Amino acid sequence: MLFFYIDFKIIVMILKRNAKYFEENKKYGKAEVVGYDSSEGSRWYSLIVRVLNLNESKTYICNSAKINIHDYPKGKIVDVIYAVTKRGHVNVYLRDRMPADEGHMSKIFNVVSKIILAITIILLMIGIATVCL
Repeated sequence: MLFFYIDFKIIVMILKRNAKYFEENKKYGKAEVVGYDSSEGSRWYSLIVRVLNLNESKTYICNSAKINIHDYPKGKIVDVIYAVTKRGHVNVYLRDRMPADEGHMSKIFNVVSKIILAITIILLMIGIATVCL
């Protein structure tokens, strides 16, 4: 159980850091839809876009909440929020279809980690009481 607690705390730290970095570095812009991407076996698609504000020909996967690709034909210009990471990767999201907030997810994982820690302490006390009696 302690192993799960530590795992959840690490996830909480990563999610908080990512959410903070994105909030501090996000920019609003326009992107052109150039294609679609789907994970193998998945029914959901992500847009492949070229961010016009970056003035480069690179394309990026636009990870957003569920979308209907028929609403986003190739060549359509969409409003996006993007942030360039420290490693130069660009996180791009549709402005009106943001995925789950990592800051909010970190709070949920933090509550779960505290519950796991409480269970671990209770089990430890029961184990000690059993050995001592």
